[in-house]
Amino acid sequence: SSFGEGGGLGSPGNTQANHSDLSGRQNPGLPVSLDPAPDRAHPRPTAVSIGQVWRIPNFSLSVSTGRLGSSVLSSTKKDLRVPRGAVLVLSPTGVASAKTSSLSASIPESRLAALTPALPNHAFETSESCQPATCSIARHAGVISPANSLPIQTLPLSGLGYLRLKSAEMLDFEYGAALAYLGPDHLLFTFNPHTLIPRLAGDDPASHPHMVRAILFNLQTSAVESTFNWRISDSRQYLWSLSDDRVLVHSGARLLLLDSNLRELASVPLSSPLSFVRIAPNQEHIAVGVIRELHTPEIHAALTAATSNGVEEEVAVLLFNDSLQSIGETRQSSYALPPVLSDAGRITLLHAGGEHWRYQGTSWNSETRTVARISSACLPDMTSLASNLLFVTGCDTSTIGRWYRILRLDGSAVLKGNLLSTDTQPFSLASRSGEAFAVALPTARNGYSPTSPFHGTDLSSEAVRVYRSTDGRNLFTADMHAPTPTRQPIAFGPGGTRLAMLDDEQIAIYAIPSSAEMQSGISHPSP
Repeated sequence: SSFGEGGGLGSPGNTQANHSDLSGRQNPGLPVSLDPAPDRAHPRPTAVSIGQVWRIPNFSLSVSTGRLGSSVLSSTKKDLRVPRGAVLVLSPTGVASAKTSSLSASIPESRLAALTPALPNHAFETSESCQPATCSIARHAGVISPANSLPIQTLPLSGLGYLRLKSAEMLDFEYGAALAYLGPDHLLFTFNPHTLIPRLAGDDPASHPHMVRAILFNLQTSAVESTFNWRISDSRQYLWSLSDDRVLVHSGARLLLLDSNLRELASVPLSSPLSFVRIAPNQEHIAVGVIRELHTPEIHAALTAATSNGVEEEVAVLLFNDSLQSIGETRQSSYALPPVLSDAGRITLLHAGGEHWRYQGTSWNSETRTVARISSACLPDMTSLASNLLFVTGCDTSTIGRWYRILRLDGSAVLKGNLLSTDTQPFSLASRSGEAFAVALPTARNGYSPTSPFHGTDLSSEAVRVYRSTDGRNLFTADMHAPTPTRQPIAFGPGGTRLAMLDDEQIAIYAIPSSAEMQSGISHPSP
């Protein structure tokens, strides 16, 4: 049996004997050892060594060798109940030699050296630092000048089976629709057609199976070139853009790597439910989290009924390169946040006490550095963008307001923005070259609360601003007048010169001026 950090085995409520091991799996037929009172006749040892079990015969303890870095307590003769008053002695030293899984453990040193840029040694207080030469303050959509451009092309969506969510109640923005460029002349539009489909025998009763319809537009003719459909069993993200005009899609029980003609290049079978996919900006690393069930169906059902936080499971984090070739594997708890990948490694959030948080970067060869320190009254959220930029959202510590930041990997700010009470959840996307990034700010008519449900009809508009990555200068402004509550409403074209936006029942395509064009005063003509 095994237990991990914070397992609570010595908690006051853990006083009933049973025939389950400490991880919840059934183990009938073994006698139960009950010894709730400490034996004062036998003095405790003056020194405790790692893995030592005192006065419990036939038991052994192996430290940090189990799942998720847990320790394993085992016996060949008896089950053990940890009674009230039991003492677990934890030693902070000497555990370094324990066997723990690591992403870098299975990656050759030569590859680590080639793929590991140096992480910066210093960090900034990001809530305060915004140097004028390298950082800008985002003006709110309500006070910025009107849109500075009209679309150069529109793609109508009528007759394709697409319906914009209007009356459905939701607690968060969804992945009901997505856009992705497949080269300069093709745009992929995917969406949930909301058709009825039968459940399969292996479907989880709590899953949300639905179809995904993919429409490939030829931008030279504005015509539909091809249509595809596939089935997925959850409501998570199912489409990711990659370089060389490729996309990664979740289809059924597989991850598929597709080329610009949607032909399969590679695939990864998924033997269990998909938890997340995270991609480094340079796409050298793709982390795929799959859920590994730790309990029998009966124990899982009992735990589900007993907790409001969901049942903790193991997540196997599989690491691939951009061709979906396996290069590593590690594990984490389903309670842990999905990793944020930068070109240099992975970034994790650490609580520094009160409203203070620290983002720690761990390089692929396990060197750690502080990336950023921030102050937030709520749990901050981070995503990585191209050119090693980081998009962070959080809450003001002195007011009820919310904010967003674009940070560099050294923690310094490129852009700082504050949200009004009518602003919903902001999103950010960078061009593949990393020269520019966009921030989309959906707005609700009657105010927005992150903890309250809303409807698609509550959204009044969505402001999209494109900024220069070097200093946060605003390059482009546009607005959606009938936005869709999706997390992927925009897509940059190759080179960052085009931006596609899902607006009501059409896709609008805009020309994005480069920094040189902005400086010379060149503007793109409107049709």
